[in-house]
Amino acid sequence: MAEEFTSENLLALSLEQPTHPLALSQRAVAQVTSNQLRHAFAQLLAGNLDNVQRWLEEVAATSPSKAIELLLQMAEFNLPRLKAMAVKIEDQSGRPARELSVAELERIISEQ
Repeated sequence: MAEEFTSENLLALSLEQPTHPLALSQRAVAQVTSNQLRHAFAQLLAGNLDNVQRWLEEVAATSPSKAIELLLQMAEFNLPRLKAMAVKIEDQSGRPARELSVAELERIISEQ
């Protein structure tokens, strides 16, 4: 009977034998590992929401800014980061992009 390849099996194979034909790429291994860590952290938080709330309130009693900092650090670990994106606008009118409406910008981008 052939071995079943679950994501866990493929990850283990990829870590043990990176040159194996079925091994995941290094990038995929990093993504899978990162996703597993995020999931585990989310489960840890979900199981301790009452405690986390209490701990934040205790910290906030003496240092509200520290409590906010801790909350943002937890969110940063568990939420995906947004990336900035540059778009080159080539408009025939010669007007600067700042003067164009959103509809005009969308039209120009869709045509490029």
